[in-house]
Amino acid sequence: MSVIGTRPSATVPLARLLLTAALLGLAGLPNQTSPTAGDLSTETVRCELDPPKDVLALEACVVRAPRDVELLLELGMAYESAGRFEDAHAIYRQAAEADPRDAGARVHLGTALRQIGDLEGAHRAGAFAAELRPHDPVARALITADAQDSSQ
Repeated sequence: MSVIGTRPSATVPLARLLLTAALLGLAGLPNQTSPTAGDLSTETVRCELDPPKDVLALEACVVRAPRDVELLLELGMAYESAGRFEDAHAIYRQAAEADPRDAGARVHLGTALRQIGDLEGAHRAGAFAAELRPHDPVARALITADAQDSSQ
């Protein structure tokens, strides 16, 4: 399984992240000035302790720490706020794959799947999150909403 997801359009965020990294000189590409190791560690700490709110800066942080679930969730929420639901879905899937036992990642993934019309996927993500956090109201709502949608 890929890191980002199985849908062809789900690879778009990775391409955008790599492009952002290349534009910012963070990918270590030849003929570009890259930050020093000290600059990267300072930026990584900044990303972890005080994540930026804008999409481009979050994307740059995720390039540096692609398995940081908290950063991935921040980026996914920024994508949702911008109406980029397919991108949010792909990033939440990446977060769920980075830490399969993170209930928050599963809840966000389920919400994004629901937004793009994948009710079955939303139900699965909600059920998995409910196993991890039995009293999570959003996880329970994903399961309940799916049952109500299928009965109508």
